[in-house]
Amino acid sequence: MGSTTGDVPAWAAHLAGTDFDQKDVLRALLASASSKSNSKSDSQNNNGDDDDPAALAAALEAAIAQNPSSLTALLDSLPAPATSTTTAPPPPPQTPQTAPPGMTPITPHPWHVLKTRLKTTCADWPAGLKVFVNLCRSPDVPPPPIVAPKDVWAAIGNDASDSGGGGGYKVPLSLSGPRSDRDKEGRVCLVFEACVNDAPARLADEDDDYRFFLQQLCLEFLEEKHGVELDRNYTTPKMKAKGPLSTHYIPPTTSSPNPPQRKSQSSSSSA
Repeated sequence: MGSTTGDVPAWAAHLAGTDFDQKDVLRALLASASSKSNSKSDSQNNNGDDDDPAALAAALEAAIAQNPSSLTALLDSLPAPATSTTTAPPPPPQTPQTAPPGMTPITPHPWHVLKTRLKTTCADWPAGLKVFVNLCRSPDVPPPPIVAPKDVWAAIGNDASDSGGGGGYKVPLSLSGPRSDRDKEGRVCLVFEACVNDAPARLADEDDDYRFFLQQLCLEFLEEKHGVELDRNYTTPKMKAKGPLSTHYIPPTTSSPNPPQRKSQSSSSSA
């Protein structure tokens, strides 16, 4: 039957490394092998040796010797240990979120992503930590107010930190808190969200200058809210969202008309 460990065959000794009781396994295999070989083994009698693994193994070898092919079938039928598993435990159930008093929950829709880094250390977040900003959209976020087109494009030329632009043109934003995630290399990163109304998002899809204006605006607002400094040398990876989007909560508002559309003209592509 091949090499042995003491008086116990090597394959039988291997069972000691499992979560099964070795003697119970050997008894079960012995009974099955004896039945398959249509022969009786003395070890099946209550002779006082049925608690000795070596004696059980020897009797098993004798039974299997009469029917060698039964060994493979017997071992294949052996159930897997109860604790042997490669499946990761399920994640803990998430606690359902409830809307704060007086706030309305909204579901943002993916739009595009900015990838940047922290320029300076902030609390437990080291400088250089990778940051993803999910720019998302929703019809439930209030649109910008009606202003003259010249004020919109004047705002684009101003510093985005001017509370959403100059000339009275301001873009409402809904910002989420940061959450931890992993990048494609498995390293820890931060994810923020900034949600705008569908109307300015559509305008940004049509005009690169306005798109750049909104991106800068979102970064400015996130810095102000969370006390971080983000690198402006960001990239736009080919993804609509980094991870699942969270539920946002906004105060009840009344709808406003869409922002003005830029007059048809050729616009140069911005970086």
